[in-house]
Amino acid sequence: MTTGELRAELETFGLGSEDCEDRLDLERKLKAARRGTYREGKIKTAEDAGGYLNSQRTSSSGPAIEAMDGISSQEIKAAAFDQALQQTSVQGQQAQAQSFDAAIQDRLDSMAKKGQKVFDLLDYPCEHEIKIVGAKASKIEMRVRSIVGDTTGTDPEVLKTSSREKGKWISISVMAPVSSSEMLYDIYARLNSEERFRFVI
Repeated sequence: MTTGELRAELETFGLGSEDCEDRLDLERKLKAARRGTYREGKIKTAEDAGGYLNSQRTSSSGPAIEAMDGISSQEIKAAAFDQALQQTSVQGQQAQAQSFDAAIQDRLDSMAKKGQKVFDLLDYPCEHEIKIVGAKASKIEMRVRSIVGDTTGTDPEVLKTSSREKGKWISISVMAPVSSSEMLYDIYARLNSEERFRFVI
């Protein structure tokens, strides 16, 4: 799902996304909303969990907690700890991202030493999804089909594609039937040489 779709689904639960700093926050908030365990403003970080549980214990008697929205006290506690454990601070997310980037870079360095490239790791033949973004007015789909079809020796008309539009932009996804990493790199090189394509992913 795109971030726009995540926000739209949150709105169906009557929830906003202003307090979500990134996609991970959106996904966690939506997951809690789907399960019916989201409590607006109660838990933002792991440090908030203890205070949230204490407030639930002190502000409500046993029977009152049992009757709260039809959710038992055990479920409230479980939901609180679940959210607290899954949500990390911005600094924590940045540390995780840096660790991930470092691991990826190590893998890329190791591959480079062996003379390998990323697409060498795929099993061929296969269908590889490529996404191209360009101006809607430039009508890029036929050009995408032409390049991928010509490079793979496939009839452009039988290629599987899908598209999404937003404002003046259009995104085309095409499943490229490739037989080798060289063919896939060739497709990317040809697509990237097209000035009308803003992004090729």
